[in-house]
Amino acid sequence: MPNPYGRFTVCGSSAVEELLTALATDAARMAEAALSPSEYRALVIIGGYGRGEGGVEIVSGQERPHNNIDFLLIAETSRPAKIAALRHRLLEAFQPVMQQYDLEIDLSVIGIWQLRFSPTLIIWYETRFGHKTILGDTNFVPSLSQFRLDRIPCRDALRLLVNRGTLLVINDQLLDKNTDPSSQKRRITRNIMKAIIGYGDALLFVLGDYDWSYVERKRRMKLRHELPPEFRQWYDRAAEFRFCPNYEYYDSWDLASWMENLRDILEPIHRQCEEKRLGLDHLAWEEYPAHASAHALLDEPMSIRAWARKSANFCKKAQCPQDLGIRGRMGYRALGVRGRYPIVFPAIAYRMKEARLREFAAKVLNSDDTTYKALREAYLRFWCEEVDINAYSSLRIWQPPNFQENGV
Repeated sequence: MPNPYGRFTVCGSSAVEELLTALATDAARMAEAALSPSEYRALVIIGGYGRGEGGVEIVSGQERPHNNIDFLLIAETSRPAKIAALRHRLLEAFQPVMQQYDLEIDLSVIGIWQLRFSPTLIIWYETRFGHKTILGDTNFVPSLSQFRLDRIPCRDALRLLVNRGTLLVINDQLLDKNTDPSSQKRRITRNIMKAIIGYGDALLFVLGDYDWSYVERKRRMKLRHELPPEFRQWYDRAAEFRFCPNYEYYDSWDLASWMENLRDILEPIHRQCEEKRLGLDHLAWEEYPAHASAHALLDEPMSIRAWARKSANFCKKAQCPQDLGIRGRMGYRALGVRGRYPIVFPAIAYRMKEARLREFAAKVLNSDDTTYKALREAYLRFWCEEVDINAYSSLRIWQPPNFQENGV
């Protein structure tokens, strides 16, 4: 019987492909039983397995999917309460599937009109071209023609780089706080590979060479001979790791030295991305807060959505650092709280010693201490509270005061 979904992995055997096909079929059956057809437009698998490029790991001599399986339900409603109820009901329906296959399912639910009018971001561009519809309208996701590569704002590539780069900041925290770094080696190795890919993907984007396919991006990076050879080699390794991870190969590596070496490799890549985005021939990190803040004021000049966001942020109270200049201070306010964390990221990620950068980071993060460790903890608290609350689960070694498992 032919596979109705096509391949799920790049390097998986027929056995793991059959397992994933059976999981998708059973998940579709469970969803169909749990939901009324009037409640959804489509249920799709996204992420690596949706693209047909998911990872496969050898566990006890057998191939197993390396990652959780990402599902997206496109609901007919956009009401938050109904969205939450649909997600709860579908997760309950998926429990037998997860138990049977010993795999985790990550489920997101979005309303159809919310999706139609979502900003054009990398995630939606990739979803449009790299997904598998297992239930519902197979033509709906491909019909979202507004999610084109040429419409994605450059700030989304910066968001990608900083989000993945923050995994390295988390690694620093894990190494610093854990008395037995070897217990974190798998997590740290995985974070490193995801970060390298994030930097490379952001660079391909600003160079106009991005693609929704992991395999194609890997191929294109190999052809960028003008880029540093060491970085291209690491990107290739990380891409291979995504497809076929081999943790044992890195077991003997010294984690602290590895992280230090990566900082030296990745910092110039970040700077190159921001030079392209900001239209600068050369970027000095000391001047980065002023340049990035000023650029934010007039970024995406033709986007009504962007101007609405900036206007709303501008109306909120904010103490602006005085050394940004008039346009920089206006841009700083327009960025809003969540828009400012990428500007302080370099000072934290690359352990910069410049006093101006540390003082700027301390102001943004509301820290009275400009030492590296204090700024790192302030950044991660900010990250967990404002950007990714799920990051608390990856930082079990410390929790801020009053933290509870269900939120802050």
